Amino acid sequence: PLSKQDTTVLERNMAFLIEEMMEVSLLIPYLTADGILSLLSGKYITDKKSRSDRIMALLDILSTNERGLDAFISALQKTDQCHISQRLQGTLFITTPCKDYIYTHCYGSEYPKTPAKIRQRQNINLQV
Repeated sequence: PLSKQDTTVLERNMAFLIEEMMEVSLLIPYLTADGILSLLSGKYITDKKSRSDRIMALLDILSTNERGLDAFISALQKTDQCHISQRLQGTLFITTPCKDYIYTHCYGSEYPKTPAKIRQRQNINLQV
C-alpha cells in the first residue's frame, strides 16, 4: 500500500484534484503501462458515471500501490497537467512550458514574460 505520507498528500489534495484534473481516461494508459492499473481496474474507473467518481476511484486504487503517487505524478506530467503534479510534490516552482500551457488554455496567450505584463495580467497596482 501507499505510505501514510503519500496517502495524506492525496487526501489533502482531493478537492483540488476534482477541480483541476482533466479526464481520468487520459492517465489510464500511462498508469497501466507503469503497472499501477490493470485493464480491469482501468475499466472499473471509466465505468463510473461522474468525473468526480472516476477521480475518487482512481485515488482509491492508487492508494493500494506503494508506487501509486509517483506513477500518478509521472502520468500527470505526461498529460500536460504539471501544475497538479507540482502541487502534489509540494513545489511552488512552475516551469515556463507549464506556465505557457496554463496561460494558453486559461487566457488564450502565453505566460507574460515581463513584470509589467504580469501585473497587467493580474490587475495588480503596485505602489512604491
